[in-house]
Amino acid sequence: MPIGRTIIGPSFQLLSNWCSMGCAGCGIHVSPPPGHDTVTLGKPHLTNAKRILHLVKDTLDSMGFAFGMVEQSGGEPTHHPQIVEAVGEVFEDSVHKIISNGLPTQSIYSYLKRRAERAFLVLSIDHHKVEYNQIRLGSVHKSQPTRAAQIHAKILSNLDLFLKNNIPVVVSSIISSWNITQYLDFIRWLEESYPKQIQDGILVPIPVSLVSFGNPNIGKMNPSAEQVAAFDEAIYASDLLTVKRTREWLLKQLIGHFKNKQRFFESGESLDLINLHPSRYSCEIFRYMISFNFQDEEILRFPKDALFQGYCCGVKVLGNIGYELNEQLIQRLQLFKNRPSNMQKNQKYYHINQIKEYIHKRETIMNDKELIQMGGRVGYFSELRKGMCMLDDFDGVWWPFNMYLKSIVDDDTLGEYWSLFRNKRFVRVLRQARDETRSMLNVSTVLAPSQRV
Repeated sequence: MPIGRTIIGPSFQLLSNWCSMGCAGCGIHVSPPPGHDTVTLGKPHLTNAKRILHLVKDTLDSMGFAFGMVEQSGGEPTHHPQIVEAVGEVFEDSVHKIISNGLPTQSIYSYLKRRAERAFLVLSIDHHKVEYNQIRLGSVHKSQPTRAAQIHAKILSNLDLFLKNNIPVVVSSIISSWNITQYLDFIRWLEESYPKQIQDGILVPIPVSLVSFGNPNIGKMNPSAEQVAAFDEAIYASDLLTVKRTREWLLKQLIGHFKNKQRFFESGESLDLINLHPSRYSCEIFRYMISFNFQDEEILRFPKDALFQGYCCGVKVLGNIGYELNEQLIQRLQLFKNRPSNMQKNQKYYHINQIKEYIHKRETIMNDKELIQMGGRVGYFSELRKGMCMLDDFDGVWWPFNMYLKSIVDDDTLGEYWSLFRNKRFVRVLRQARDETRSMLNVSTVLAPSQRV
């Protein structure tokens, strides 16, 4: 199989303009109408969604891709449990990663039980105490404290339900000034509440980001230098199993990533200066994800009409490729009432029958065969991404696999940490991706920059 033909998985954003939470830093702030926490789709819409998912999978299969995981995000995927099940049905052999706020997640409980080790939840929560979960609860924490407490209790109740039934869960946390002094207490609570699940890798606590999304406008969330220094010391003094398993290859990188952001945003250092003192391993995961962002109700349309955008592991440079629809886009009717659109004029979209064209364009960009614009700069993807990766989220959910691709985490370490790594099909694909990464890294060390196009 040629280098670059392995992907860890396709990623989907589906029906993305509802979420029952209001996490700071997220671009989705449209709550479902009262009484519509979950939506039942009619047969024609569900049939269309399955057809579109099959088109994506069949196209990837026909192009010779091997993949072991499919990722689904939103908005909140579990507002549409039928779509979650449709993804699982179409990608039957793949591990199904579902990113959820944990609130309406019981809607897919039976699906998760049936799918067993071939599905896992990424549940967003920053602490077991409501006062340290402010990023997730947003303004509700201040304006409606009783309601905030109810929401928080429901999320913890769902977490308990999943874990006591051995449904794999990644607890995905943002570490900020609001919870940095309490984060290890949260890990201790998880380890004491679910010791067997922690030991077996069924429950995996992972920080997504230290500091808020690389965004200087949300500076009130940034921990102080003193807080970060104390956190660093606490990590090395900790006796927690989760910390001991991950401090050298995950938590250390998280802190280094924060310091890079701090030097850029607060000290005004240029990217060139920061690159002289690297404190974070470069990301390789972006090579192995192909993303299809079906905003609004596009996934429910007839396949010939459906539109999607592409992006790459959090860097939306691939939103720059595609076709501007402008007036056509404005005239598109929504299938549900009271749902503001996330689709915008002057953004670029593909028709679903252009999947191959999109993938070829993506590979052209990622292989530095075409100049692109990103963040107000023009250049080749590999060079522009260095800055974007430093400023983007520390994606803790993917980072263990990135470390595996770079041969910093081995089979035994990752297997001990995460039960997902025991899924034979996924492991086979991940190992194949690691072999390809080694080949690419070896080539890049031999070739001069001018030869890497």
